[in-house]
Amino acid sequence: MASIIEPPKKGITYSAPKLKYLVNNNLMKNFKLMMINNQATNFLNEAPNADKVYRYNNKNYGRPEFRLLPEEASNGIPGQQGFRFTKDKENKLHLNIIVEAYSSETNVIPLEFSATTIVFQYENANGDVELPLSITQTLPIQDPYPSKHLYAHALVDENDKEAIYEALVSGNKKSKLTLKSEIWWQKPTVNKPKPAPSRPAKPRVIADTCQSFNRNALRVQGNNVFSGSQKLLSFRNRNDALRAVQAIRHYKMDKRCNVGGNQFTYFLSGNNPPTGKIKGEDCLPFNPAKLKVTNAKGRWKITDGRSWMFDFGASKTNAERALKIIKKHGFDATCYIGRPKPGMTYLKRTRPPMLHLMNAVAFKPLLALKMKNASTVADTPSKPQKVDLNSEIHLFFERKDASIFQGFFDELESKEYKWHREEKIDFQNPGFTHSYYYRLTNDPNKVFFLPQVYRIGVNHETGEPRMNINLYEHEKESGHKEYRINMTFHIEPYFHPRAKKDLMNHLFGLSEGKIKYVENLVLGGYRKVSFELEDRFLSDNALFSEKFTEKAEEIDPSAGFTITADHSLESFEVFKKELLTNGIDIGKIYFELEEETQEGVVFTQSKPITVELSFKKLENIPLSVENLSGANGKLASAPAGFYLKNNTKTPVTVEGVELTLLSSTENFVYSVDFDLGTEGISWPLTIAQGKKEGIFIDQSDVDQLTDENMVWNNLVCEPHGIRANIDPDKIMASVIDHATGDPQMWELKIAAPLYENWENWSEEQKEPYKEITGVIVEIKTEDSEITSVRLDRHNPNQVVKMARTVQQLLKSTQHENRKYQFRQTNITLTQSKPGIWKSSENTSMEHLLVYPEIEQMDT
Repeated sequence: MASIIEPPKKGITYSAPKLKYLVNNNLMKNFKLMMINNQATNFLNEAPNADKVYRYNNKNYGRPEFRLLPEEASNGIPGQQGFRFTKDKENKLHLNIIVEAYSSETNVIPLEFSATTIVFQYENANGDVELPLSITQTLPIQDPYPSKHLYAHALVDENDKEAIYEALVSGNKKSKLTLKSEIWWQKPTVNKPKPAPSRPAKPRVIADTCQSFNRNALRVQGNNVFSGSQKLLSFRNRNDALRAVQAIRHYKMDKRCNVGGNQFTYFLSGNNPPTGKIKGEDCLPFNPAKLKVTNAKGRWKITDGRSWMFDFGASKTNAERALKIIKKHGFDATCYIGRPKPGMTYLKRTRPPMLHLMNAVAFKPLLALKMKNASTVADTPSKPQKVDLNSEIHLFFERKDASIFQGFFDELESKEYKWHREEKIDFQNPGFTHSYYYRLTNDPNKVFFLPQVYRIGVNHETGEPRMNINLYEHEKESGHKEYRINMTFHIEPYFHPRAKKDLMNHLFGLSEGKIKYVENLVLGGYRKVSFELEDRFLSDNALFSEKFTEKAEEIDPSAGFTITADHSLESFEVFKKELLTNGIDIGKIYFELEEETQEGVVFTQSKPITVELSFKKLENIPLSVENLSGANGKLASAPAGFYLKNNTKTPVTVEGVELTLLSSTENFVYSVDFDLGTEGISWPLTIAQGKKEGIFIDQSDVDQLTDENMVWNNLVCEPHGIRANIDPDKIMASVIDHATGDPQMWELKIAAPLYENWENWSEEQKEPYKEITGVIVEIKTEDSEITSVRLDRHNPNQVVKMARTVQQLLKSTQHENRKYQFRQTNITLTQSKPGIWKSSENTSMEHLLVYPEIEQMDT
């Protein structure tokens, strides 16, 4: 079986925990208007006892139909959103269902209903079984006529699991949902005619002529962008093609629309215009209120009064239609990729939309179907009456449908799980490619995932690299002794947040939108892991011709492992220079990966994963993420931003953050948005020690969250490129200060006996020194480093560390090498001249006694 190691929390402290945002109280009050037991009454001329169209007040109504909520891109086939099994942290199995109330006819509004119950019925060996579902939430939508989503849930007993599975995948066994609801209706009152004021006719809705495409399946080949086998766009160079794909995915475009062939082309996201912005995009704003259709020399054009914007040749009809479409979608900017002669032109809206969820609830009574004719005077109303509504949804799924069964029934089936390696181009840096390994498991919410690189870890208490230096005495074959330096590095895994996001997008496209987000990326699915030193460190002519850890057959890739390097003084200086400047790729990690196939478990070797030794790229620097409260724009339920807090004792620089916004409950992710940026921050960002920086989500990205019924409540924020903002030489010096080993540290103890015994002296003895309040002693090493200390009656002793570098430590091991110079200056009311430098050969090597110099004071 596969080895599974959950990476310890301390190993991924740079990854922020999910931030949970509570929904705004005012928003929830409005949501209560939309709960299921609203007891709304429908006004009709007759009882809705049949499945037919009922006409009232110039609108068509019908009894609601019910189906599992379909995926957007699955042509009405129930998918992940409509029917799904999940497991909680206690390993309990849950059935999650979303039923959509709708009308199959686009011009018929479903009647309002209430008091709904849903029962899951299935057949087992003993007959029919009923599993009641609790309805947790009901939300209406406006697309384009009111309908409802019923969120239902049930806990599945483990003993019933196999029978439920067989009923759902066997065509000869009963498996269905039974729904019971109430429709309340009453006849409209008899009204006396009243002259109605004349009203202008409603403008005809302009429909879009569009062709859909899958934005997640786009690929760049040469200078062209393909959707499947169809060429979607063509450019003069590959960079423009990559920028086009970036724009399409950023704005979530999935429809290409046109008027008059290629005379006027625009893109939509669903039925919505692109909104927001991309850094560096080429856009020209315009005022849609000033646009008009004009004839210029026999050609019909759209102009804003200053310039010609779109040319429709001899077709006035196409020009007028295009203008209506611009105003329908609120376009106010034209953007180009590849000017002149751009390969892609798209329109977008920069202003916020007119209606959001809040004003839709406040100003459009979505549930109030109590329609009153404004041109009549009402008499006494009739009494409401009830009609029972019974419906069934028959269920049948394929055994291989992972989006439904989520792998929780795979013990009843056989399935293969193989490792895959993917590469993803960074559209912000086209010359850089992210690669990552992953393997699916029988739990769709758990994917095996390998690190992108291994680096030196960080001590969370001190903020220093997790490494040790040991000094020891070594006897050569010749009998001569030398001092050597042994270094030990603790190596830890690094999971790049952008590689995680690349994987999420890849799985979303691979599953056709059924896998939205994977919370559990686990370092697992392998038998053993080994380390091998780079060949260039093994030869006698290598740059560092010393002893390194050459191989490690068994290492712990999650908690980390150690690498040792043993140096002479000369090779250490070369090694240290490389370590502090460019860093050293010291070796490779190899995973022996497990794959589950029909023939059993097989093993393959991964491509090598680099082990980096660099003081500029340390791993797991402690950085925390905190909630930044407050609504962001008009979407009150969306988070406003977050704080990044530096928990170390040194300034920290952050290259950027990867943001993922979720709409989820404990067991279910309804929707995900990966395309979030930050606002008003210039990356990289430096944060002082112990401080925090508030960061807001880009408002234009929030404006793109157009699903008015979605409550965005979880934000996953992962910083990347975190490094200590301190000179690597200072980091190394601090590490060396903590070096251990046989050599004794050389510390010079400086004392002034006069001040140590001042209270025991007689007044006559004190008299020559009363004008001298203290002594400043300066110590200079052979490396010309000077340290200054002050001695007086309150502080008559000081200790100075004389060896501050590895070289000094090694040299000072021999007592005859402990040489220094010193001088002293009396502290008096008038400034005294410094004394002359004296050699340490006249004093003890570890103790220095000084006395005020009366002769110098007298002069």
